[in-house]
Amino acid sequence: MSIDENELFKYNPKSEFYNDICSTYTTDYKTDITLNDRQNEFINKNMTLCENDCYYSSYDYTLKKVESKCDVKYRIKDFYEIKIDKDKLKSNLNIKVVIFFF
Repeated sequence: MSIDENELFKYNPKSEFYNDICSTYTTDYKTDITLNDRQNEFINKNMTLCENDCYYSSYDYTLKKVESKCDVKYRIKDFYEIKIDKDKLKSNLNIKVVIFFF
């Protein structure tokens, strides 16, 4: 998988980009993107780099590899066996709603 090393935060569902409503970002169209749209983009574009029950930990720029942290496994799955539960992933994203009154 090829990833954009300048935007590694986009591959980490625990980053401020997906969890902080005050986090700003400028798209290619010179606009910001809502927190909800960011989270949906992560899910819809399948940007997770780790399998279920694991989370992104770091990136090795030299080896071009992602490190995921997981619970102890008793058997390592083959690549074709790895499944991503999008519903579970979406529920793990911290969704926040803020209403501003002027």
